[in-house]
Amino acid sequence: MNKLYFFLFLNSNLTKEQNITVIHDINATNLSRMRLILIIFILVEILFILFNDIPYLTNPSSTVVWNDNKYFILHLLTVFVSFIGFILIKILIKYDKKKPKLIHQSLIPALTILILSFMAIIDGLDQAKLGHISSVFMADLIIFSTVIMLRFPLNLAVYLIPFLTYLGGLITFQHNTETLISNSINGFIFFLAIILVSTEIYNSHHEKITKNMLLEELNFKLNYM
Repeated sequence: MNKLYFFLFLNSNLTKEQNITVIHDINATNLSRMRLILIIFILVEILFILFNDIPYLTNPSSTVVWNDNKYFILHLLTVFVSFIGFILIKILIKYDKKKPKLIHQSLIPALTILILSFMAIIDGLDQAKLGHISSVFMADLIIFSTVIMLRFPLNLAVYLIPFLTYLGGLITFQHNTETLISNSINGFIFFLAIILVSTEIYNSHHEKITKNMLLEELNFKLNYM
């Protein structure tokens, strides 16, 4: 039965090489999943730029959903970061040496922080609109936390930075006190739930990989005997 090992080492009885193998498998899975997420973000942000930001920049009086040139800058930054991240991931996957390098372990958290922070700022700007409910940032947060596997407390550190950015946007741009309180409370509840779910997903995947690896090693020994 899976447990939320927040303060314990998972499978501490593994050898150093076995632990490296498990971490490498998780990193490889994260790289593949992040590459897919980046492709989706690039396509979506380009559509926003073409059909919303550029029409407003060329004709500020036109009726568009988001009518602020700050959105164009943020969408452009998201595309740029996503594209650079996609290229780096392709390089890492191509020249993978079967060992978890520092860049493997830092690239995924860095990309997650940057992209979610951009989304948090965009959601903050949206707060200036009357009756806006924070949904886009929370949806992105849920997607990343369920698709990308990060162990506690790394997931807490990674998701806390965008979440604080989101709260800063709420305080800065949301002038309706009732909406501000409601979005803040709901956001905090979502954040706690996301940390729990993210931790459970990582632990479950870690346990599954470990069991399969140990089973393969046992079968190899039996066949050898």
